[in-house]
Amino acid sequence: GVSAMPSLHVASAVLLALACGRLNRRLATVMWANAALIWLGSVHLAWHYAIDGVLGGAIALAAWKTADVALAERLPTR
Repeated sequence: GVSAMPSLHVASAVLLALACGRLNRRLATVMWANAALIWLGSVHLAWHYAIDGVLGGAIALAAWKTADVALAERLPTR
């Protein structure tokens, strides 16, 4: 489907950057730059307003943190 608010393009790029942050710092840096470029490109190409990307990224970050807390409570510690 079509989505305008929030930007799912930016949200998915932020989720990828967060996942890469768990694997490799250099890769995470590249992926955060990619997320920023996707956000800038979506605004520049008039697919989204700037706030759409900001909200998409914020929701993705909140979902990541919520999942992290939920999994930390359920997974046994080593």
